[in-house]
Amino acid sequence: MEKLILFFKQSYLAIISIVVEIIAIYCYVNSSAYAEARFQDMSQKTFGRLGVAMGEIGNFISLGKENRRLTERIVQLENKVEELKILQTNIQGTLPPLQTPSNAVCLSARIVSNSTNKPNNFITINKGYSDGVAINDAILSAEGYAVGSIVLCSEHYCIAKSILSTSLKISGQLKSNGNIGSIHWMGGDIHIVDFTDIDKYAEINIGDEVVAAGFSHYFPDGTTIGYIEEIVKNEKKTSQHCKVRLCANLSTLRNVIIYKQDGIMEAVDLEMNLEKNVQ
Repeated sequence: MEKLILFFKQSYLAIISIVVEIIAIYCYVNSSAYAEARFQDMSQKTFGRLGVAMGEIGNFISLGKENRRLTERIVQLENKVEELKILQTNIQGTLPPLQTPSNAVCLSARIVSNSTNKPNNFITINKGYSDGVAINDAILSAEGYAVGSIVLCSEHYCIAKSILSTSLKISGQLKSNGNIGSIHWMGGDIHIVDFTDIDKYAEINIGDEVVAAGFSHYFPDGTTIGYIEEIVKNEKKTSQHCKVRLCANLSTLRNVIIYKQDGIMEAVDLEMNLEKNVQ
């Protein structure tokens, strides 16, 4: 009670001023029909703008949940597509009848942490062994663009090596004509990767789409990586070199898709054994 009395003592001038202003506004509004109509018009506009602003704030706050729902929906549709592909193969008779996928091909996930300012960058994701995730599964953006490949996995989390890693080389190809090359981030600009070792006589145009060729096992064949932004001229080279602008913006990425590449470890282990035997 003492604090309340003290507050009134300190603020009574401001309180009296506010009360007087309210009385003055009330008297003005009721002084004529014109003043009343004008006040109503102003109040409607003010509350209308306030309502719009509050709605936009609410939409912004719910944006994260909406993005997660959209990502989950995309995953459901991707799994349906894969099921239809297998059913189509069954109908064609190349697989035993009634064979259906035992596990989901895609999983929605959220990024826990992500770096883009190091020579080798990694992404921590909130899915692990208990969710069916395995090493060498691909990480894609919600739009299906190449992001990274899982290198470590625990029960509830996994770590993926980002496409923004100088130690990661990906086989890529021009979607327009199938010419193959190597995708490699050289550091620096986090939106640009180098596309090298392309046939010297391959036809390349600015804006051509570059996709994963699938030979390096990091991404499913045909996954979009980016678009040709610059063709580096060097007549002495026996191959062509291009700059590719990545489709996935890794600096703002929050929700991702884990694309399960079941059986890929068998191929990877076989290739590693071959390298050891050759050595």
